[in-house]
Amino acid sequence: RDSPCVAAPTPDRPPAWRMRVADIELAFDDALQGPQRQRLREGAGDFVIKRVEGFYSYQLACVVDDAWQGISQVVRGCDLLGSTPKQIWLQRHLGLPTPTYLHLPLVLDADGNKLSKSEQAHPVDPTDPLPALRRALQRSLDRITGYN
Repeated sequence: RDSPCVAAPTPDRPPAWRMRVADIELAFDDALQGPQRQRLREGAGDFVIKRVEGFYSYQLACVVDDAWQGISQVVRGCDLLGSTPKQIWLQRHLGLPTPTYLHLPLVLDADGNKLSKSEQAHPVDPTDPLPALRRALQRSLDRITGYN
């Protein structure tokens, strides 16, 4: 599914840059979620790597930043599992190493909302972060094992 231009180009605004994707199946093994497969054109389509405002996309920033820091293992929430094929595609085209991935279940509040900065969840106390980190880990482990 190619992503069409949303707006016609104009001389007063630069265009967004998109990464063209092939019609291939991209597969990787997630250390927790197991084998993952995505038909790249169907699942991702051509995706933005530089926005019209001039900012580079999350996908490109992650790939370059991880490689620059020598990151070999990425642990993040399941809400980002769908980003991984795009990032692997970029890594391959930029000649960068592909780290291993582990996607944890999200920690949710009683209403099922994701606990995160973007959802205005209470921050972790920087003077004593271990209790919150332990609770988050325990909630993730409970979800993985099916214990409530």
